[in-house]
Amino acid sequence: MERMLGADRPKEKNLRRAYRRLVAHQPFRRILRRLGVDPSGSWWRGSEDVIYRALGTCLTCSHAGACRSWLEQDHPGESYPCFCPNGAVVELCRAMARDADRRLS
Repeated sequence: MERMLGADRPKEKNLRRAYRRLVAHQPFRRILRRLGVDPSGSWWRGSEDVIYRALGTCLTCSHAGACRSWLEQDHPGESYPCFCPNGAVVELCRAMARDADRRLS
C-alpha cells in the first residue's frame, strides 16, 4: 500500500512545480485569460510537463518585447500572437479548458 501511495509523489511534485511556474509567469497567464481560460483551474492537471515546458519556452522567448506590446493592445476576437512559439500549446490549453467546462456542466 505504501508503495502505491508513494507512486503519486512524483506527480504531485510535477504538479506543484508546474503550478508555481504558471502562477509566476504573467505573459502566458495573460494570453490564457484573454482566451477565456482560467490559469488557476484544474483543467491542466495531467499535462503538467507540457505546461512546464511551454512556460520554459515562454521565459526564454526571443519575442518577449513583442509579446508584452501585443498584450498591451486590444485584439478583436479570441487570438494569441502569431509569433508565439507556444501557439499550439495555447490552443491545447483552450481545448482542455473547454472540455473540462463541458464535463462540469
